Amino acid sequence: MDTNYTRMDNGQGNRLRELRVHLNMTQKQMADILDVGQNTYSRIENGVSSFKDSYKRIIEDKYHLTTGWLSGADVPMFKDGDSIAGIIEHDVQKSNRDRLKEQILNELVDKAINPQISYTTGVPAMCGALMMLTGKWIRPGVYTVEEFDPDPFMDMLNQYGLP
Repeated sequence: MDTNYTRMDNGQGNRLRELRVHLNMTQKQMADILDVGQNTYSRIENGVSSFKDSYKRIIEDKYHLTTGWLSGADVPMFKDGDSIAGIIEHDVQKSNRDRLKEQILNELVDKAINPQISYTTGVPAMCGALMMLTGKWIRPGVYTVEEFDPDPFMDMLNQYGLP
């Protein structure tokens, strides 16, 4: 149980709100990620309730934020040189989900998949990453990939070249 709390001052609360708006998310969506109610999230964002350190770690890890940015440090929002953070950093509307998938695919192919690695090694890893980034394989807690629905993953393998 996390007993370390930080009260979000107005600047920190604004950082949390800034991230949420940048990601085009609602308070309810952010609350679901932290596994709290929307009212609780709203109180955290507005500095009324304390912000658990574990919540901060969840958000920093999920969105590849530079450590300390949420706390008001004078650092870039997203980790420098992190290809996933580079994708998230671009302002992508939810209605453009297909464009996001294509952009993620291109980034992974360009930056993360070495051409010498066999196609059968790179494509499944890329598809698994897309499942996580598009939210199909994300939910609070710790899970193995075997616990998620395999159909979207298999469809994506077919779409990107594996029979």
